Amino acid sequence: MSFKVFVSYSSKDEMSINPFLESLKSISGLSCYFFKETKEIAKDTRGDILANIRDSDCFLLFNSRNTLRSRYVQNEIGAAIGLDKQVIVCRLDETKPKGMLEAFNYLNFYDPRGCRRELDRLVAWIQEKIAHQQARVPVKSPTEESFDWVSFLLLVGIIVGSLYLISRVAKKG
Repeated sequence: MSFKVFVSYSSKDEMSINPFLESLKSISGLSCYFFKETKEIAKDTRGDILANIRDSDCFLLFNSRNTLRSRYVQNEIGAAIGLDKQVIVCRLDETKPKGMLEAFNYLNFYDPRGCRRELDRLVAWIQEKIAHQQARVPVKSPTEESFDWVSFLLLVGIIVGSLYLISRVAKKG
């Protein structure tokens, strides 16, 4: 099980966010969804994006003046808030989050003096979430066997049904 982050950004900011994405990709136990690397030809893009927001543990927004102009990003923000996702806003420029995001705290990635510190804070937060998630999931060793009740009940049903049919045939014959 991995901690899933949906990354939302304007395609115009792609070059600006690449260093941050490379740092995130290096985190063990983290799975990132961002459109450029995960889009597939002939796939329902809107449905794919919504499904990935729904399946994510966190919504990471790279905010900029381009973000405010992108209706796709604005739709993603609305979906994340509507699905009650944890939202983290990273400012790429001096543009402050607007609308539904005005009340959110944010990380300043545009200030070169504090950018590394802010990225370290984000990475530490994600690593803490991954550790917490892994602590909650019991890890089974390969030698440990678990009982599959569904298969067992299905097998019992087949046996009972077979015995019933055999008894019906025996009564007729």
